[in-house]
Amino acid sequence: MEPIESCGAKTSNFERTWGFNLQGFWVYEHEIRPHSILFGIPAKHDGWISYDDGYALHVAAYRLCDPDAILTSDTLAQIAHERLHGERRAAVSVWGRLDLALDYALPGYECVYREPKASSADVADLSLIGPDALRAARRASALSYFTEVAESPLQPSHFAIMDRWVETHKVSRPHRAFAIACLESHQRGDVLRLDVRCRGNLEGFGLVSFPTPSDAVYLQGFLLNRPGSRAGDSLVSRIIQVCQAANIEKLHLGYTGTEGLRRFKTKWGGKEDHRTRYKELVLVSRPANLVASGLELKERAIRAVRWLEVE
Repeated sequence: MEPIESCGAKTSNFERTWGFNLQGFWVYEHEIRPHSILFGIPAKHDGWISYDDGYALHVAAYRLCDPDAILTSDTLAQIAHERLHGERRAAVSVWGRLDLALDYALPGYECVYREPKASSADVADLSLIGPDALRAARRASALSYFTEVAESPLQPSHFAIMDRWVETHKVSRPHRAFAIACLESHQRGDVLRLDVRCRGNLEGFGLVSFPTPSDAVYLQGFLLNRPGSRAGDSLVSRIIQVCQAANIEKLHLGYTGTEGLRRFKTKWGGKEDHRTRYKELVLVSRPANLVASGLELKERAIRAVRWLEVE
């Protein structure tokens, strides 16, 4: 049995299910299971991952094994040719490390949305090898919280905490859609859930996945964040312990949208990543009669997720 199985996530049949593996994993988008719920069937093209839902082709421009690679127009055209076999889609959405000259990469498509800004320095990876990780795993030993690997189904208290998370955080619709996709992955048995309790009361929970036998991803955390609460520390501490018991070498901590998150992750040993991470481009088929704008394409992707109400 692979070490990853000891965490309870059903990943031993990953390659048999999808037809490829994720060797060379290094970025959040390489965990394809939640993204496939949002964007359709995944496929790999020389290290690049794409998704096709029959309506739009989605390309994650982060190449496996090659963090410095930039998606070019020629590569995008090749991916579209291999994936679609001459068929057309209403739109092509590309995000990640990409050349913004992709505007004209696909004949018959026009650009309706582009986000040229790159994200700031991110705290991504936490090495689980060496003394720093051992110290981090002991950090929450004195906390008055009990964090356990959960095997029971989601309860109303979990959904109440998720509703509270949406109310108290500036959560974009795409982020909300991804969070719900992570929950569905958990219900399918692909993602591990850890519950944090204080005096028997649920204070939050976190979702962790294992895309490779040596990598784990802290996909999403939902916490009440009461004043003075240490539930987040207790959760990360337990995640580290579970990963170390499964011989995981690296834990991806997710993206860092605020300075508070950056401080929290570096406190636990996360390393800053200064590589350019994020640009976005949406191309629509001409005539653009099915998609009015790139933002409408985003809405279309979100509505495809079950249980999500779009205002």
